[in-house]
Amino acid sequence: MLLSSSQLIAQAYSVDSLMVLYQKKAEKFLVKSSYVNRLFKIDYRGIHIYTSYSRRQIDHPEFTLDWHDLETFKRVIKYSSVDYQYEMYRKNAFDIFDSTMIRVADILEQNHFRPPVGTLKPLSGLRIAIDPGHIAGDLRTAKAEGRFVEMTTSSGETLSIFEGELTLSTALVLKDSLEKHGAEVMLTREEGNQSAIGVSFQYWRRNYLPGVLRRRGYSKEKALSIVKNAPEGYIFSKFFNAIDLQARARKIDEFKPNFTIVLHFNADITNKGWQRPSQKNYSMMFIPGGYLHNELNNPRARFEFLRSLVTENIEESTHLSSCVLNEMEASLGVPKVAEDENLHYLERYSMKVEDGIYARNLKLCSTLNSPICYGEALIQDNEEELRELSKNDLKNGIIAPRIQQVANAYFKGILQYVKQRQQDKDYW
Repeated sequence: MLLSSSQLIAQAYSVDSLMVLYQKKAEKFLVKSSYVNRLFKIDYRGIHIYTSYSRRQIDHPEFTLDWHDLETFKRVIKYSSVDYQYEMYRKNAFDIFDSTMIRVADILEQNHFRPPVGTLKPLSGLRIAIDPGHIAGDLRTAKAEGRFVEMTTSSGETLSIFEGELTLSTALVLKDSLEKHGAEVMLTREEGNQSAIGVSFQYWRRNYLPGVLRRRGYSKEKALSIVKNAPEGYIFSKFFNAIDLQARARKIDEFKPNFTIVLHFNADITNKGWQRPSQKNYSMMFIPGGYLHNELNNPRARFEFLRSLVTENIEESTHLSSCVLNEMEASLGVPKVAEDENLHYLERYSMKVEDGIYARNLKLCSTLNSPICYGEALIQDNEEELRELSKNDLKNGIIAPRIQQVANAYFKGILQYVKQRQQDKDYW
């Protein structure tokens, strides 16, 4: 069908607006290293993803998303599984958005569950995933994952806490509040020392690690030597952590949440060795983005980059995180991290979006197909916080008042976000 001159002008204007929109979004949220610009191109045809700069120079893309297929692509992303989306990307076929694919998108959308409107409970029908960061339920496991504080305060008290217990305690309180207000909530882990795989790190080391090592090409003798002799911290960081994070991501995406809350507590990295308590205190949030020069070196990563670019997950993550972070500042009396803290991981690996919120290519930020609030609440080794957090004893059913305050700050921020989002009846 031939287009009229007015239709051609309108189409050109629309394409020009899309080019500007996505180029600005890439610059603001996604491109931390200038090298990333070499692996994608936005032009009048659409968005092109390349495996290398040499491929870009000869204009041989791995995948091209034409502008006229953009809305179908976004619908498939919103309503289908991550594995289905990636398989579609890997087909490397530029005609995948044919009439059959449009019908598939229609079916997926029709079968998408939408929360009921006008119910008495403000969160009715919403699915919220919570990921309690780390796994430690005892000091041994906390030392293996390197997430513990053990020190003597200025008053002579020797106190110890481990982040895995703090995050799980926070998750249990938050889950209770969300469910009482109508939400369906899923935790990636529900017990101390339990990973998202469903077993403890020590059990995994004894029973799963030998097979993992053999599949990675280690000899039987070398595998047995690592299992028996390697430090637990080495095994945790080199082998276990990535597998656990992958399991968390899969559980979350199979749950298909409206959004995800990832719970962590921060620590003062300038407080070397944690020999004495810190006087610093602040909170921060991470959202998807902030790709470095070597972080688009495989097809899955490039697909995740494209998904982040064209969906609204980044914008919604920012909105959700802003609501929660503002509530943390108001309820906990803990400020947002200031730029003059000069934290190397914010300077080197992150892109500031707004005060206290940074785009960073953390594993869960990049892999999840939902808006995400990745929270780093307060400083654990701050003397006052350490004293309050050490009152937590989840094994004996004691949740510290400070933990309850943190959970309530998340809860109030979520309520504020949902209230604002529900003004758009078609959003969910």
